[in-house]
Amino acid sequence: MFTLEFHAILGIILPIFAIVLSLVTKRIIVALSCAAFLGHLLHSGLGGVLTFLQSIVKNVTDVGHLQILAFTFFMSIMVGWMDISGSLSSIVFKLTARIKTRRQVGVSSALLGTAFFFDDYASVMICGNTLRPLTDKFRISRQKLAYLIDSTSAPIASLAVVSTWIAYELSMMEESMKSSGLTFEPMQVFLDGLPYRFYPIIALIITLLVAVFNINIGPMKKAEREARTDSKKEDTTIDHDTTERKHAPFIYAALPIGALLILMFLFMLIGPHLFSGLPAYIDAGMPLRIHPDYDPYASLVWSSLLGAAFALFGAIRNKQQQQLMKGAQKALHEMKDIFIILVLAWTFAELINTLEAGKTIASLIPSDLNIRTLPLITFVLSGLVAFSTGTSWGTMAILFPIVTPILVSQTGTNFIEGSTEYTLLASTMSAILAGAVWGDHCSPLSDTTILSAAAAGTTVVDHVNTQWPYAIIGAVIAVICGYIPYIFDLGIPFILLFSSIVLALSVFGYRLRYTE
Repeated sequence: MFTLEFHAILGIILPIFAIVLSLVTKRIIVALSCAAFLGHLLHSGLGGVLTFLQSIVKNVTDVGHLQILAFTFFMSIMVGWMDISGSLSSIVFKLTARIKTRRQVGVSSALLGTAFFFDDYASVMICGNTLRPLTDKFRISRQKLAYLIDSTSAPIASLAVVSTWIAYELSMMEESMKSSGLTFEPMQVFLDGLPYRFYPIIALIITLLVAVFNINIGPMKKAEREARTDSKKEDTTIDHDTTERKHAPFIYAALPIGALLILMFLFMLIGPHLFSGLPAYIDAGMPLRIHPDYDPYASLVWSSLLGAAFALFGAIRNKQQQQLMKGAQKALHEMKDIFIILVLAWTFAELINTLEAGKTIASLIPSDLNIRTLPLITFVLSGLVAFSTGTSWGTMAILFPIVTPILVSQTGTNFIEGSTEYTLLASTMSAILAGAVWGDHCSPLSDTTILSAAAAGTTVVDHVNTQWPYAIIGAVIAVICGYIPYIFDLGIPFILLFSSIVLALSVFGYRLRYTE
């Protein structure tokens, strides 16, 4: 019916349409629904109505997606029961007893976001729900909280050698190298490429500086001023309703979170068969490396389920049995829109992949380019694909099979570790991973963007509007101080890099004093 060129153009236009519609209507569900339905209709004619519905059913019943939804559900239930039991209020009470200033709240938010390095979903869900009452109390905007937890979660998870990202990252790297005739160990390439992961490193530095000095750029200024204007409002978020519940012992807060973390790490180290694999793990000297059969999503589901069970135990022990159903209903109500948005985002991303939007963008790379410009071009393309599709992992799956062959076709396969060609391989692969995080930070279609907004208690549109200026500044600094010096073989000027971050924030940012 249509030519391939039309499909390719459609795949580029639809994400732009979805993003513009979401910004105009401020309703991400409306934007995703309209864009996905329109895309299927234009792609398949009247039959697109059926394919749209089939795509939704397929994405709802997909095992990986079901695990993500189950994890989100169990995490919400865990948080709801911890709130009902009074253990969440005990966390806030402990933090409040030590934190006396807004600056300390901001810094704590950024540091806690990096502390949950093992998974970006867990980071935003735990930190957002735990810190939201505290930021409300100290009148820090929820947009600022969403930024602090979102801009630390994915960057640190993508950099960490023990996280839910690492297995997927290594698998993408290994498959693309094998298909191109390369036999390097993917973990070694991953580690050698860390110094070239400019954007995630810069994003973490910027986030910490923003937290310490309360630097507000663009729409964040308005959000912070509005939070100060609402200072006379009674804080409804920290309404612990002492007539119905009481502060639980701190152990009831530590048990669910501790159980979740411990079981997640055990899954990483021992694999899916914990009990049968434990003797072999001990005999091997308990190595700190990820098990080859590690399933990150299954790990998240079982860990969050155990955390919910301990939260249930805490609520029962604190004599809040009658409030259990209330806590569960509250959690389900809060996550209803998130479930819908996630399913629509997956449906839309599948459509964009079918239209080959990512391959169309990646095909713009000329075959006779200066090979040292490949990391820069790859970073920008990776960011565009992630921005358009709203998925970091999907971006990796699209670009690794395309970029690696281009690199090999220009350099050949006969190079050794430590050579210029090998460094180019490591830096280019790192550029894919870095660009995926950058585009994800700017996209309202991203699942981590959606979850961060939900956990912080703000809208997706408001979160994206206040976060993208920081992300753009970080990307520009990465290009000017990272990728361009690499093209001219000037090394990695970390001092210049850090100075540029401070200068950019000083020029573009507005320091709203914490006491103002």
